[in-house]
Amino acid sequence: NKGAGRRKPAPEKPLYPMEDPLRKLLGNFAESLLVGGGYDILMDSIRPELMHGIGISRLEKEDYTRFFRLSCFCTSYMKLKMEKVGSEELQQKYHLANISPFREISATMGWDMFHLLLTVWQQQIEIPSRAEEKDWDLQSSSLALLKEMMYVLDLAYRIGTKADRKSADKLQRKLLHDDLRQSGLFPLLCKMAKSYNASHQPRSQAGDMVEALYIIIHTFERLDKTERGGFIVRQKASRRGQRKAAAGAAAAAGPPGEAEAEAGEGSMGREEPKAAKAKADDAGEGAGAAAASEKETSVEEEGGGGGG
Repeated sequence: NKGAGRRKPAPEKPLYPMEDPLRKLLGNFAESLLVGGGYDILMDSIRPELMHGIGISRLEKEDYTRFFRLSCFCTSYMKLKMEKVGSEELQQKYHLANISPFREISATMGWDMFHLLLTVWQQQIEIPSRAEEKDWDLQSSSLALLKEMMYVLDLAYRIGTKADRKSADKLQRKLLHDDLRQSGLFPLLCKMAKSYNASHQPRSQAGDMVEALYIIIHTFERLDKTERGGFIVRQKASRRGQRKAAAGAAAAAGPPGEAEAEAGEGSMGREEPKAAKAKADDAGEGAGAAAASEKETSVEEEGGGGGG
């Protein structure tokens, strides 16, 4: 499109000059907020109100944007901090003590947060560019946070404790299992990349899209290698296939209420209940993957099929 090439590109957000004293002050603030536990308390107190959705929640769109930006900053800070930790320090300080390196951001790295983020992100993608409801800042902040959270899941699987690895793997499978065009994480990101609007989206957002695509494809490759027959995704089935699947699910369904009891998802970096932990330890890897798929179906049905 020749006309599109002559459009004035969207300006980048101005960056504050970061001198060493200011950088040190900001680092001390981040450490006190995260290590002191204030970040998790803040996130857990605000997120339930945001879960009501834009237009229903008492909070405004700008509050969603601020919430995502703060979460993105703290999540990115912890990611960069943990990437610099050596293997010996990880072993002595975290693994032997059975302490998660990501416990300070456990309120962000749970399914509730992913579901909220994906719901808002999907809604913004589906709004036409010229519509008044379109909020480019909200779409940008949600994408940036999603990218950082996916990177943290990958890092947790590589350097985290046994519980971190298990939670990260479970969340990755749940996020990428849905490959439907209207709700799947990867298809929505591809749709967003195709509809990139240079007049409203600066180049930094294009960079976030590329990084998000990279980490998602990287995660797909890891999951595909760990499965004997390859990683299976959820796709739209024919009506005949849907009838067969419904019949099989009805025959294999357990007692009423069993699926609902297992529908809750824990956060990475937080301890599991003893009963659930014992049950998880007894289950094999194959059974664990099947249970995760069943729980995902239950959550999607209860959540109304939002962006997550």
